[in-house]
Amino acid sequence: MCVALLRALGSEEFKNSDKELSRCLLTSLHRYTLDGGLLHYSTDPEDAPRVVVPHDEDLKYRILYEVHDTPVGGHLGREKTYGSVSTMYWWTKLYKWVGTYVRTCETCQRTKFSPHAAAPLASLPVSTGCWQSISMDFVLGLLKDKVGNTGIVVFVDRLNKMDHLAVVPDAIDGECTALLFLDRVFRQHGLPEAIASD
Repeated sequence: MCVALLRALGSEEFKNSDKELSRCLLTSLHRYTLDGGLLHYSTDPEDAPRVVVPHDEDLKYRILYEVHDTPVGGHLGREKTYGSVSTMYWWTKLYKWVGTYVRTCETCQRTKFSPHAAAPLASLPVSTGCWQSISMDFVLGLLKDKVGNTGIVVFVDRLNKMDHLAVVPDAIDGECTALLFLDRVFRQHGLPEAIASD
């Protein structure tokens, strides 16, 4: 196909070729141009011409690799990869090539989001009163204070968002956390119905 097109477009290199254009290609000859030894294809005169890629699988895979797998490509999905490739290049069944390439990309298969992999997040029940339901979390890796503590434990009432904070070392254990809970929360507000923590 490419040789016949190049001959029809007046390429000196292929003027003696015996390849003939099919009737289908003759009707779409106006979409092809020869510029600097490269065959270009354009669906609309307003669109920028795209380089026609010959029937060379290695070249097609190299183009898809550059557009999809490199850090600039970022392993985008089929539609965005097709959009990037089709602005610069054209070959027959390009959309199918891109779909197959993206679908068989090992990195994409390992890291793509699967809507069936995880259960949906469940919301916590609404608290019935202050300090009946609390959240607890740690903030670690802060600058050392005078005593050497580098973290904070946070107890938050889920209804009114009031909190109690306590400085802690990075190596805090469950027993120390329980003692802080008794001192900061239980002593002042009583035992909550629920404690949420990750």
